[in-house]
Amino acid sequence: MDYRGDNRTDTVYNEGFNANKGNSFSWRTTVEYAWKVGEITVTPAVGYILHRQSLHILDKTGNASGVNSTYSSRFQGATVGLRADFPLSEHISLGAGAWYDRYHFRGQADWNLITTFRHPLSFQDDANGYNLEGNIRGAYHLDRWEFFLAGNILRGKTGKGTDMLYLANGNDVPTQFNEAVRNYMGVSVGASVSLF
Repeated sequence: MDYRGDNRTDTVYNEGFNANKGNSFSWRTTVEYAWKVGEITVTPAVGYILHRQSLHILDKTGNASGVNSTYSSRFQGATVGLRADFPLSEHISLGAGAWYDRYHFRGQADWNLITTFRHPLSFQDDANGYNLEGNIRGAYHLDRWEFFLAGNILRGKTGKGTDMLYLANGNDVPTQFNEAVRNYMGVSVGASVSLF
């Protein structure tokens, strides 16, 4: 969708496309120190986060032959967190954690069929934002092995920023970028082994 008015008002374009191509990558590196408080292990952490997405807009209906527009985004910055692990028995533990990320957001797009824009970079979005993330994890420990079930939730958004339009006529036009929003919930099941 595209809008003529502020705050997503006065729709001037609304079309459905395929968006079933792309990828996502997340990285969190932290320095941590674990403290024992009775039976509970408390672990504060500080570090670096990087999340990238590569998204495609492809023709769905046959009405936009040749459309292969792209939008890539990068969330990069600092993170702080706190984790607590509670042993419930000799083999079973329960853990919970909370994270706060502060990052710079950059999005870059190539709207390949719009001749008004330059290619391969049609516009670039820049803004600062944050994530709040919480998780809970149950684990079964057997020798060096750990089998786990975990769930997490993330809510994130940027503030207002800059949307720089790169036009085919050579002009660069700055406009306001309203926000980018990230929300997800996830469940994971897995196993890990300790080598040392």
